[in-house]
Amino acid sequence: MDRIRQMITQAKKGGKHIWFTTCMIVQLGAFFVLSEKYLFSIIGVKGPSMEPVLGARDNIVFVNLFKWKILGQLKRNDVIVAVNPFKPGYQIVKRVLYMSGETAKFKKNDGEYEYVKIPPNHIWVEGDNKKNSRDSRNFGPLSLNLVEGIATRRVWPRHSIL
Repeated sequence: MDRIRQMITQAKKGGKHIWFTTCMIVQLGAFFVLSEKYLFSIIGVKGPSMEPVLGARDNIVFVNLFKWKILGQLKRNDVIVAVNPFKPGYQIVKRVLYMSGETAKFKKNDGEYEYVKIPPNHIWVEGDNKKNSRDSRNFGPLSLNLVEGIATRRVWPRHSIL
């Protein structure tokens, strides 16, 4: 009889351990899902439009989602990650040059300057490599609704602040 009681007691203790472990796994999973949606993301970047800051080969950048999605903090010279207006489902990485209400000045292909007033809830973005970038000079002001986050650090190939 004592042996049976001892086995029942051990089973209860083991059940508590399994329950605790399951709860911890669920909490960690929820944390990682929410972190990737609201806190940070790490993305791969490929293409020459942001050279020399980001090379044409594979780069990995840290994207601060909290600063944009929660705090709404975006300023001139931030490097942003946004939905590509030409190819929904793809991302672009560009530098913010003008904010809502400002007037963008850029050189057209014919060498003449063009001026564009940035409407509310839009920004003007360009790649650092002006000769090899499809940006606001092609698609106009970018809606803030397309901005996904602010790229703050290059993780690979060399760790550096953007």
